Amino acid sequence: MSIQTKSYKSKKTRKKTTKFYAVVYDPATDHVKWSSGFATRAEAKAEELRMMDLVKEPELFSATFGEVAKSWLLSSDG
Repeated sequence: MSIQTKSYKSKKTRKKTTKFYAVVYDPATDHVKWSSGFATRAEAKAEELRMMDLVKEPELFSATFGEVAKSWLLSSDG
């Protein structure tokens, strides 16, 4: 989760342009997602927050030791 900056200088107009990109890690796909370029850091930060809401953390298996032991014993019997 970061804001990356990329700058380039136009060969034709000699103007320097800076773009800001929101970068968010997606644990479900194990890849990094980049947004499109924005003119201001504030816009990129807002996009980063929106992207973080879309990225879902993988659900962890939540069971008690008793439930796991019971299912293991039932599966090993048959």
